[in-house]
Amino acid sequence: MCYINIVQIRLYSPLEQVGVNDPGLLDSAINRPRQTISGNQLFMKKLLLCLNL
Repeated sequence: MCYINIVQIRLYSPLEQVGVNDPGLLDSAINRPRQTISGNQLFMKKLLLCLNL
C-alpha cells in the first residue's frame, strides 16, 4: 500500500483498517476479468473489473 494512502486513512478515518481485509476477495476481483466471456471480451473484461473494484 502506498504511504500517502496510509496517511490519508489515518488522518480522515483513524478507526478504519489499513490494508486488505481479505486477500482472497482481492485476488478474485483481479482475476475475474481473465475468465472467458463470449462476445466483446475486451469491453466485458473492463466492465467486470470496474464492477468488482
